[in-house]
Amino acid sequence: MKKLFFVESKQTYADQLAQYLRDEYEVVHFSEAKACLEAMKQLKKSHEDLPDVVVIDQHLSDMPGDKLLK
Repeated sequence: MKKLFFVESKQTYADQLAQYLRDEYEVVHFSEAKACLEAMKQLKKSHEDLPDVVVIDQHLSDMPGDKLLK
């Protein structure tokens, strides 16, 4: 199954997306950008596949979404 990382501060949005896409994606929710970055670093370190899709909220509490893309 494909994996999608969803970086969104609102749990309600994450739950809605996960329900909508549950047949096609394993949705992993992060409420902060730093947590997503750490998870991606761990995946790379352990030679696991990175997510197929990353959806990022532009207005996160710890950093702007566009900064996370870099």
